[in-house]
Amino acid sequence: MTERFSILRFCLIIFLSFYSRAGAENWRWNSRADMAYGLDNNIFETLSDPIADYTGRLLYHVNGSGRLTASLWTSVDYQGGVELYSSYSEENRMIHDLSLGLETPLRQGLILGFSAHARDKRFLTIQRGFTQASFSPSMRFSSANGMNTTLYFSLGRLNYFLGSEFDYTNLLGGIRLELGIWPRVTWNFQASGGFSFFNRESYDLRYLGGSIYQWISKDEKQLDRFVEMTTGLEIYQWALFGIQISYQKILSNNYGYSFVCPRLQFIAAKSFVWNLTVRFYWSLYLKGYTDDLKPLLQIWPDSENEENSFWVLDISKDFQKTLSVRLRMGWYQNESPFRDLYYQKRILSLGISRRL
Repeated sequence: MTERFSILRFCLIIFLSFYSRAGAENWRWNSRADMAYGLDNNIFETLSDPIADYTGRLLYHVNGSGRLTASLWTSVDYQGGVELYSSYSEENRMIHDLSLGLETPLRQGLILGFSAHARDKRFLTIQRGFTQASFSPSMRFSSANGMNTTLYFSLGRLNYFLGSEFDYTNLLGGIRLELGIWPRVTWNFQASGGFSFFNRESYDLRYLGGSIYQWISKDEKQLDRFVEMTTGLEIYQWALFGIQISYQKILSNNYGYSFVCPRLQFIAAKSFVWNLTVRFYWSLYLKGYTDDLKPLLQIWPDSENEENSFWVLDISKDFQKTLSVRLRMGWYQNESPFRDLYYQKRILSLGISRRL
């Protein structure tokens, strides 16, 4: 675990070194503390017979940006905290999420960038969770018509605490386009492709008759090839609206893991009188596997890294410039650790946010 945590620890050291310069005039920082108490009706994320429990959450979020030198722009974002359950302490967990960004102009309209992201999610009383890290250089072009074009490359790694069988390395490249097509309307498009190299072995499936199947080793590691395309609109009129359509396809040399997945996402936000703000998030996830498979197949060690179809409604009220209260209601349908089997859960929480 120490080796897996080293990347995050290294990034935190860098973050603290940046944070120590927060007093510089060319840096701007924002921070917020969130506390919430609520009810989760399926804390173990089971397919049937869900168990409910009350949960409390404490999070801290800080972000900043500024210049390290005259030509080097830096951004930092950290959020982390704990989630505690009243009756089932084995579900208590801690999460840290850190992002770093660097940008420097090479010439007019051309910017070289580099970003890094690290995430650590672990349970407090049991050996469960994961660490994730990625690094991405990029090149952004700005054209005369306002089109922003970004070319990027990314190398990432995910490690689970329960063993290395489900660990993998990601290697991908892509392009991202952004253009203001009307006043207060922005269009975006993104296409990417790459490979996922897993630690686990790859298998074929042989049907022996009746209900009998046999897994046959290929004597090679699992290799997934993937492509993904996304397009969307952001509209800033009397309210904020965003809609995004994406399509993902994965071809795996391991039987049962190939799939296609169209997805539709929508967001709306509107401020009203009395400092009330309403936000609505909705996602429809239509994952379909391409290999016919009867036996039960475990695709992940747990469900901590999956979020599929959901809707979430937030209603918040600002009482002061630095203090707000939020009511959240949500419904989720996520894929379980087993292929093509989904669990559902509902949440209801009341929280307070203090900007520091």
